[in-house]
Amino acid sequence: MRSLKTRLLPLSMAVVGLFAAGAALAAPTYRIEVLGKGHGPAPKWASSISDNGSVAGGAVDSETGESVSFRAHRGKKVEALAETQAMHYPGKPQVSDAGVVVGRYQRDWDDHGGVWAADGTVTDLGPIVGCDDSRGVYPQSINDAGAYVVEIDCPIGGVSTRGGFLVRDGVAVKVPPSDGRVTFPILINRREQVVGVTDYLTGTPYAFIWEEGKPVRRLTPLGLEVYPEAMNDRGHLVGMKVINLTWTPFLHDGKAMRELPLCGQHDVWPVAISNDGWIAGNFYGLGVSRDAALIRDGQCAELQSLLDDSAAGWSELSADDMNNDGVIVGHGRFEGYRRVFIATPLSR
Repeated sequence: MRSLKTRLLPLSMAVVGLFAAGAALAAPTYRIEVLGKGHGPAPKWASSISDNGSVAGGAVDSETGESVSFRAHRGKKVEALAETQAMHYPGKPQVSDAGVVVGRYQRDWDDHGGVWAADGTVTDLGPIVGCDDSRGVYPQSINDAGAYVVEIDCPIGGVSTRGGFLVRDGVAVKVPPSDGRVTFPILINRREQVVGVTDYLTGTPYAFIWEEGKPVRRLTPLGLEVYPEAMNDRGHLVGMKVINLTWTPFLHDGKAMRELPLCGQHDVWPVAISNDGWIAGNFYGLGVSRDAALIRDGQCAELQSLLDDSAAGWSELSADDMNNDGVIVGHGRFEGYRRVFIATPLSR
């Protein structure tokens, strides 16, 4: 998933971790642990976790000190993705259950769109989607079955082309326009429902949903600027909308949009939604502090408050993604050092 970042306001101390005053969140206890102990790349942030616990993100090479993208298949051994060292724009690699990753890689001193097989080999995405130059291919997300969506801004047959594709088993299907406007896919779920936004060059972008063989359907009202962040397999969508320069989180259940309740007195920027409606996100505290939160059944709790005794040494937790088992991956500080964490619910 692609996550847009901003700075939000601190959670009210009077109602820390609650949507409604006086209500207690019936949420699970979480156990937190460091991802990537020992040798190999040192993960610094995560961007994706699959349902079987495979993780992708960014790390620092322990030998060269260079930035590198990583994959941890089933949350175990951390390995650097080939040709991602010291990239100009590392992007946010996305991983499937099988360990297939889509993201950006570096070749000939330029960044390109690529897909890594389970064995670690990388394939250039340019020829798959028909681009003459893969520098303009931007992978967005992958589902747990391995189908993925990409945005393009590249020449095809010498003609500058913008838009997007759904790629399944190495075969690309162009996402059709919506009301004559170019469409950019952002998210894909296991049902291969594709959500994205229309081209901002032809008006305020609105969100659409599309499935192969069906027409593109507009999800959000014309004139309302929206940015989808995450979608579950039921087609429920979370993201941010902009009204009068104010960013507000929303939930769309496939039929109608509604605002997410406040977390205390402030908004939580959502980054993930599970099939049973759990929402992971972040709010910003005083200064540069950023704190992970879990929304469930209309209530919210700070992730730090849900941890068991494994919380010792952890601070400044930031959620990056969550899978359908409620496992949250993110980054924070452990004993003063920036680390990637996996937070697992001990019960549901």
